[in-house]
Amino acid sequence: MSHTPGPWWVEDSDHPMGEGREVYDGFGRTASVYGDSPTAEANARLIAAAPEMLAALKVWLELETTCDGRRPCYCEDPEIAKHGKCYACMAVNAIAKAEGRDDV
Repeated sequence: MSHTPGPWWVEDSDHPMGEGREVYDGFGRTASVYGDSPTAEANARLIAAAPEMLAALKVWLELETTCDGRRPCYCEDPEIAKHGKCYACMAVNAIAKAEGRDDV
């Protein structure tokens, strides 16, 4: 199953449950974020940006993949490893999470 394609956008909402933000795609409301705080606004913007971020990660990872089809991994680089997983592995895990997979 795939997500609704972007772009998604944020609009203010006067929902009966309280003020908040609604995230819309080309077909209607995708998500509701309740609360009238900077955090609620930031969460709504993050949700709305998800399709573009997922697409960007996939393109970046494709460009980083070697000609023999292997994806990059920089976990052995001590400068990168001190921050936890390398950014290529973080990208692979984020894509898998967005696609509902746990096979990484």
